[in-house]
Amino acid sequence: MGQTRHALPNDDAASDCAHDLVGLMRAALPSARVEHIVLSGFDSRGRLLFLDSIGRGSRGAVPVDGAALFALLATPGLTAIVLAHNHPSGDPTPSLGDIALTARIAQIARFARIALTDHLIFGHERHASFRALSLL
Repeated sequence: MGQTRHALPNDDAASDCAHDLVGLMRAALPSARVEHIVLSGFDSRGRLLFLDSIGRGSRGAVPVDGAALFALLATPGLTAIVLAHNHPSGDPTPSLGDIALTARIAQIARFARIALTDHLIFGHERHASFRALSLL
């Protein structure tokens, strides 16, 4: 699976604010009948380094492209990542599969000394944050 690059804001517009990040991540996810997962990466000053697609799945699941994930984790200057994906059902409640996937990616990121700071799940008009739900 090839990575899908999304346009990044310039340094002046780089989002280090949760509200800005939610909007940016929501815009990166297609409104679709299948799940998509994207990964954003930040440097130590909170500047956005990338926002890329790392998986596309079915209506109820999304496999992560391991090669794309590892390539992004090797980005020079990367210190933190945020995952995001959509739930086509409209309900952003994390599933057991979402929780397990997040734990695996957090473990991989920790090994690379990179912090997974949140996993956002988007429904139709709402979103859930693993950080806000104390799942990270």
